[in-house]
Amino acid sequence: MTSDEDDGIVVVEDVERASEAVIEGLKLTLFGEEIRDRLDARIREHEERVKWWKREALRGGESPEDPAAMPEAMCEHQVERHEWRIEVLTFIREHIQPLEYYALIEPDLQFAELLPEEPDWMRPFGSAEIAALARAARDSTQKSAVNGIESQEPITIA
Repeated sequence: MTSDEDDGIVVVEDVERASEAVIEGLKLTLFGEEIRDRLDARIREHEERVKWWKREALRGGESPEDPAAMPEAMCEHQVERHEWRIEVLTFIREHIQPLEYYALIEPDLQFAELLPEEPDWMRPFGSAEIAALARAARDSTQKSAVNGIESQEPITIA
């Protein structure tokens, strides 16, 4: 069996020994520069989420004027969570050699957020989605009151 270090391809000359060349599990080989680019994109996404949660916190929290406003403590926790992920991803990025190859398995890819993000419809409701539903319910209630409807069944979010 021979191997060329530059191309990462294993050539099996003896078919009977082919099972020795089998790679177990799913291991993705990524160039360091690609990993760094993906980490940069994820860091920017977390920075945007920090800004969004800070704006939500400024809306007043559990305000009687805005029942759909998020509790301030929840907003602060989300800010802290996204800031922590920025620190983690930045730390990883700073320790990736751009000209090296990395063999990564699923936990590596998930922890470093290197896989494409799930579409919204695949994710369970998060706090942002719940807030949007609550705002829609509030807006619906306000429109009904304006149109002369005195009572409306409460909207339940399961």
